Amino acid sequence: MAVAAPINACPSVPTQIKPGLGNGSYGRGSSLGVKFSWPALAACVAASATSATQQQRPRSGRHRCLRALTERDTVKMDGFPDELFYLVPRIGVYHVDDAFRAQLTELYRQLIPSGNVLDLCSQHDSHLPSEGDYTLTVHGMNQLELMANTRAKDRFTRNFNEDPSLRELPPASFDAVVMAVSIQYMQRPVDLLSEAFRVLKPGGVLIVSFSNRMFFTKAIEVWRSQRNMKGLVNLVLNYFRESGFQDVRAANRVQTDDQTAGWPSGDPFAAVVGVKENNAGQIWERANGISWLEMNEAGVVL
Repeated sequence: MAVAAPINACPSVPTQIKPGLGNGSYGRGSSLGVKFSWPALAACVAASATSATQQQRPRSGRHRCLRALTERDTVKMDGFPDELFYLVPRIGVYHVDDAFRAQLTELYRQLIPSGNVLDLCSQHDSHLPSEGDYTLTVHGMNQLELMANTRAKDRFTRNFNEDPSLRELPPASFDAVVMAVSIQYMQRPVDLLSEAFRVLKPGGVLIVSFSNRMFFTKAIEVWRSQRNMKGLVNLVLNYFRESGFQDVRAANRVQTDDQTAGWPSGDPFAAVVGVKENNAGQIWERANGISWLEMNEAGVVL
């Protein structure tokens, strides 16, 4: 597949917080032997810039904007088109450490044992347990990275910061929607999670996981300004509630066999989990070894 395959922006996370030093999941470092023509790449950059400029024009009536954040909250230090930042595929690179990923896979194992799953802002790996029976649809920033996700049945690309819709997907069509270490880049997170709510079946689950790692210049201002993980968790909890989720919990640790074997836990783990409409009791009952954060009556993590 050519490098100029359609790519639309949905950032993911590096393992360092320093500006410009992140390893990425949508366009990072090594291409695992894929050879690029630099003239072709330059042409692709120019074409992407033109496309991105066109996409930034105001759109009338395409998608109703929900106001969870102010305009200032969503400002990024890097104002260049996201398409350029994620142009080159970085297949095989992870943004969080082994311990974080082991906890995420175990969380999926317990809350999504099987079913029709949509992975937003995906890459070459969706972190689903290998033994699960899944029908997987992946969205991402870079088509080459999505093609490397061999478990996926369907793939599509879109810049969610320009168009946070899932218009290809019918209502109530997924058992689960997941997003790993990418929510910090979303400038219209409530619009996007409202779409996730729409495509979930009744009783379906949305899981958004994150750490304090980021591409600093691509994360939005309100995310960069949080001083600790508790602030990040409460921010994402607000996104969920404004998107229509009423039964919401937040986890900060998941017991895994790897951790009991002594793996260090370097990258802080957090996941916000919401269930659509009903059957929430069944979801929570089958959760084992998950540390849920305590909240007050207003739903704020203490």
